[in-house]
Amino acid sequence: MGMKSTSSGAKTTDITAGEKQALQFVSMFVHDLEGPLVSMKTLLRLLERQKFDQKKPAHEALLTSANIAINRAEALIYDLLTVARAGESGLATDPEDCNLNRIVIDSCLMAEPSAQENRVDIIMKLPEKDTIVRADKLLVGRVLDNLIFNGIRHTPSNGNVTIEVRPGKTEVEIAVSDTGPGFKNMDPEDLFTIFKQTDYRVRGLHRGVGVGLYLCRLAVDKMDGNIQAENSPDGGALFRFTLPVRGKHHEDRS
Repeated sequence: MGMKSTSSGAKTTDITAGEKQALQFVSMFVHDLEGPLVSMKTLLRLLERQKFDQKKPAHEALLTSANIAINRAEALIYDLLTVARAGESGLATDPEDCNLNRIVIDSCLMAEPSAQENRVDIIMKLPEKDTIVRADKLLVGRVLDNLIFNGIRHTPSNGNVTIEVRPGKTEVEIAVSDTGPGFKNMDPEDLFTIFKQTDYRVRGLHRGVGVGLYLCRLAVDKMDGNIQAENSPDGGALFRFTLPVRGKHHEDRS
């Protein structure tokens, strides 16, 4: 990395294209944390002044918003840390036979407050029998959380996000679709690359920085599955990922 002199005699440091991308990424990551922090700071100020009254609709809404905000911030930080650790030693997994239907239900329940705030409906289409896959249930949950939240964030009010589980003989496909604008002029494959998403965001074509979807690909690949994105034939975005089938379907739900 070279040094160059300015007209005032001071020296500035040249940065590479890769370093510039990294700085843009960090800047956008910090910007994404600012929104959640504002909600929490507003709530804390009311509490500090002893003016918070949960009976007031505006204050109750603020409490709900602050809870959603802290969950978003926590998920964003967790995803970044997971990706950073994966770069050093590979993504750690703990595979086991797990009930995919239950994981989907839990992720949808966690996303429900955010969906209500954005006036978006969550629709689940699950098989009657439990769907057993061999996977890391915590990572499967993180993948679903990212895809469902992305769908909610990009879907206009009165739209919906649909999660469908489609069992097969050797693998199970999970589809997450929304009624948003889709990917327009973006290459869906770029969504799984951190710096590609950053470039799109700089140009105002996308709102994410790519940590969550990049983690989704890392996790699904590590669990011997496949993930892809496309524009849905009915409009909106469609994400599909697969997991290998292990064990067998059984009737009692865990």
